Amino acid sequence: MVALAGLFVALVLALVVLHRELLRRAFLRAEDPRAMAALRIGFTLVAIVGVLEPVLERRWLFSDEGMLLSAGAREYMARDALAGYGEGGFEGVAAWWHYVGSGAATPLHFWDSPVVIDVWSAALMIALVGLLVGWQTRVCGVLALVLYVGLLRRNEAFWGGEQVYCCGLFMLAAARCGYAYSVDNWLRCRRLRARGLLSVVGGPGGGAGVAPGGAWPQGLEAIYRRIPAWPRLLVIAQVGLAYGANGLNKVGQTWIDNTALYYVMQGDWARFDARALAVWLAPTGIGWMTWFVRTWESLFPLVVLGLVLRFAQREGLRAPRGARWLWLAVGAVGVWLAGEIAGEHPRLYGDVAMDWWVAGGIVVGLLWLGGSRLRLGLRVRGRVIGFDAMVGWTLGRRVWLAGAVGFTTGLMLLINVGMFPVATLMLCIAMVRGEEVAGWVARVRGGAVIPCEDARLPQLHHDDARLPAWAWAGTAGCLWLGAAALAIGAPGWSWRLVVLVTGVGLLVVAMRAARAVREDMSLGPWAYGPLGRVLAGSLCAVQLTALAGYAVPTWDRLEELQREALRPTAWWLRFTGMRQFWAMFGTVGRGSGSLMTTVIDAEGVEHDLQTERHGAARGRSLALWNRRQDKVDAFAMGEGPVGLWHARALCRRFAREHAGATPQTVILTRRVALIAGPWTEVPADRRERFDSRAKARVMRQVECAMEPHGQWPEDMLGRLGLSAGAAFVPLADNEERWAKVRGRLGPLWPYEEWVGLLAIGGVLLWWRRRTGR
Repeated sequence: MVALAGLFVALVLALVVLHRELLRRAFLRAEDPRAMAALRIGFTLVAIVGVLEPVLERRWLFSDEGMLLSAGAREYMARDALAGYGEGGFEGVAAWWHYVGSGAATPLHFWDSPVVIDVWSAALMIALVGLLVGWQTRVCGVLALVLYVGLLRRNEAFWGGEQVYCCGLFMLAAARCGYAYSVDNWLRCRRLRARGLLSVVGGPGGGAGVAPGGAWPQGLEAIYRRIPAWPRLLVIAQVGLAYGANGLNKVGQTWIDNTALYYVMQGDWARFDARALAVWLAPTGIGWMTWFVRTWESLFPLVVLGLVLRFAQREGLRAPRGARWLWLAVGAVGVWLAGEIAGEHPRLYGDVAMDWWVAGGIVVGLLWLGGSRLRLGLRVRGRVIGFDAMVGWTLGRRVWLAGAVGFTTGLMLLINVGMFPVATLMLCIAMVRGEEVAGWVARVRGGAVIPCEDARLPQLHHDDARLPAWAWAGTAGCLWLGAAALAIGAPGWSWRLVVLVTGVGLLVVAMRAARAVREDMSLGPWAYGPLGRVLAGSLCAVQLTALAGYAVPTWDRLEELQREALRPTAWWLRFTGMRQFWAMFGTVGRGSGSLMTTVIDAEGVEHDLQTERHGAARGRSLALWNRRQDKVDAFAMGEGPVGLWHARALCRRFAREHAGATPQTVILTRRVALIAGPWTEVPADRRERFDSRAKARVMRQVECAMEPHGQWPEDMLGRLGLSAGAAFVPLADNEERWAKVRGRLGPLWPYEEWVGLLAIGGVLLWWRRRTGR
């Protein structure tokens, strides 16, 4: 299967090389800014509410007086990254460099008092509001991303959809989303109008700008300047991955027999007691709803294909020579690979999985045979259905985005998982072009459409510089060979060497190609000059490669293969905060769980902390707000490390609430109750129904006086106003950890990275001096 997967990746890379002109025109052009402006407003409005969820619990989640002490946060969140950090600080420049570049660095590992967390959180919310209204948009976007990722690197035990906010904030920070519908653009237009340098509606240029010359020696600026298109397209790719991977990861018996939603509606995250509704819908309604959710999510990437076809049609691009045969090979190998997966993992999709793969093979064959005819239209009973209509009703936004609205609405009404599903829906705004947004705004305002910046203005780029086909093919081939070598056991430094040599070589080739550049008004307008296009294109390639890797479902054998194949791009996603994890309700069981927390104090008295989701203290009928402590409790019920850290924190919190008296024991007990079938007689009350069927299992039992970090450190007792309790037990110190980590990085690390950065920087400076671009 590994060889088959490698062949599939090679064919996909060949497809990229073949369609390089389409990718170049799509990602590197300059476009109307109003689509990204609308995305900024919609996404940030939802993100403010979503980010507020952990911020309201900030002192418990992020400060050293909460769930993790400073040393605990460094151990839990940055164990390997801080391997070279000890009581005396970092063990040299290499240890500091490793931490900074690890993708886990945050100042909150060292300064995390409640006051610091309060100031940090306030700055985060101010930055988000500034991003929403478009004031100092780029600065606020970068600050919001850095501050939010910094919180997550301090503690992520409450993780619940944070990847949506991080990915959206990164794209908004990278995009020039303040060029429209923003305070920044309003202030800019006011300054230009006062100086007589703004092209206005009804005047010269009609708002689209005027070139310098004649009555306007400096020219007139457009109201809406063009921005790079690649951030919006990366958002589209991200949304396609988010929904598609979620669908592919929905596995297990309840998804096979179409009963998953029956259990989700009565599970841990149900917004209210929906048993009566679930019973009324079962089995037919539940079956159709479950089938729709899984099928719609799995096939959602088809809308991305529809957008690609539409763009190629608008640009007048025809399929390159040999594209049909290559697409046939990609489809055939893809169906073959899917069939191999289904054959090895029948429990994931059931016996019908093979039928789906056979059907997929037939569809691939028919599309290959009849693809050219479909462009001319399809004749049905004497009527011709045009290509536009076929694409619109099969791959068009009207179908798939309507499904997204329906899915998100139902999810938010029935399930209490926070705001990230709405944030994901807001990202779909990227599928709308800026000209369409301008038309909608004009209809609402009742005025004329204000045009975007004139594409013929001289400050825009229209050069014909491009990388030769052999450079595309050579780059793809080198990276494929490097990744393949890494997957079969080559040392990590070999991949860094491949990236260095390939990157420098690509820059040299691009510089030579840019020497004979000439203006061609039929091209572009491009967002950047030749150098900027190489850098932006490289960034897009890294991001798309990382997203494609995470589109592989995390199934048994594939999980290890995915992890090895993603090592080259995993660093990028960690460093930018865009880690990918898409498996919401991936495996739906037939039960509901709750965490019972018991503390035995110094006197031997038991205290029930009333943390049960179905307990009397939480007996509300409707859950309107998503408490992040519920996510911590959910993770604490599992086998992972969260339960241990949570139990240690409960030891300290109980001591703080009882004048410093350290309790004897903290017991975390998981209670799980099977959800009754639709025709089973059960109590009407949700709490009674759970208690009547619940079974208990102790997950953690911690002796607070002996457990590391189960006590308050001596230097914090004065701040907390506590008397001395049990002696503080520090975490075990592994003095050999840094030597082991450094050994894994290779004999030439970190010098190879420094030399690589200097080499790339030198080539860039050389290019700048030789070409002036």
